Amino acid sequence: MIDQKQAVAFARSTGWSSGLPPRLQDDLLGVARLRVLSEGTRLYAVGDPPGGLFGIVTGCLAAEAAQSGGSPHKSLLLHPGAWIGEGPVAGLKARMTGVWATRESQVLSIEIADFRRLASAQPEAWRHLALLALQTHGRTIGLAQDLMVRGGRHPAA
Repeated sequence: MIDQKQAVAFARSTGWSSGLPPRLQDDLLGVARLRVLSEGTRLYAVGDPPGGLFGIVTGCLAAEAAQSGGSPHKSLLLHPGAWIGEGPVAGLKARMTGVWATRESQVLSIEIADFRRLASAQPEAWRHLALLALQTHGRTIGLAQDLMVRGGRHPAA
């Protein structure tokens, strides 16, 4: 377990938050709060109302999504440095994915209202939120590519 100060130091040097302009990074990480999730704790579910951004600091989270009205299935494992939750911050009315802790984990949490308040003073925050969405999109494309490998074996195997 790490404390708030250590979690913020990690976020300054790792993942999406490490690439933020210094003032925006200071302001966003200044309002971030460290949360501890026990193994199996659900951070949010598909269809939940909007919530904030979450940066994984320790542990591992599993993401799930539902297709064509079916029940959700685990699709990605998210490790320290990953940030999630940008959809509702940008305006989605419900969560498109669900996330839970696969083991004890710690996340930094930034509330939607805090992000929007800071973004009103620093409009470049919206560009950085879009870049986070593109990182998430890239992870999804990578997953799709992995699933398309014939025979379930990597070509180099």
